[in-house]
Amino acid sequence: MTQAAPRTHAGMFTGNAPGGGDRTFHVFTTIALADNTVAGTVWEVARIPSNARILPGSWIATDDLETASNTPTLDIGLAAVNGNITSDADAIQAGVTAATAGVTPLIANTSHQLWGKKAWEYVNGQTSDPGGFLGVTVSLLDFNATEPGDVSVYLVYQVE
Repeated sequence: MTQAAPRTHAGMFTGNAPGGGDRTFHVFTTIALADNTVAGTVWEVARIPSNARILPGSWIATDDLETASNTPTLDIGLAAVNGNITSDADAIQAGVTAATAGVTPLIANTSHQLWGKKAWEYVNGQTSDPGGFLGVTVSLLDFNATEPGDVSVYLVYQVE
């Protein structure tokens, strides 16, 4: 599994709650994929607290990354930081097509049962908050990306 460093605009990471209470954060990361990026490549696009609530309004956008009839897909997952969980490559979203340009919500508008869940609750088999941070990952699967292009992730989360 190959890891690559994304480009992140530091100005998009903001917190608010001047009087205390909940804090909402916004992270925007763009990954530039080269021609023939290999299936199995994984990028960490953010690190969030394990108790962060991933909010509706978060999304992943892709360029058209293939020219053949093969369809590469993207999984959005949560990864261990310092061994605190068993990583789950598709904890948040699985099988996002990268064969056409588009935007996919990370928390589907129709999946109300997912709204307000804490990050650790998305991880398969996790029954308690491990504490610390989790890496938000994007994995390229199934086929190589045969065209260069960008994958952008906009993540909105709240910490109590």
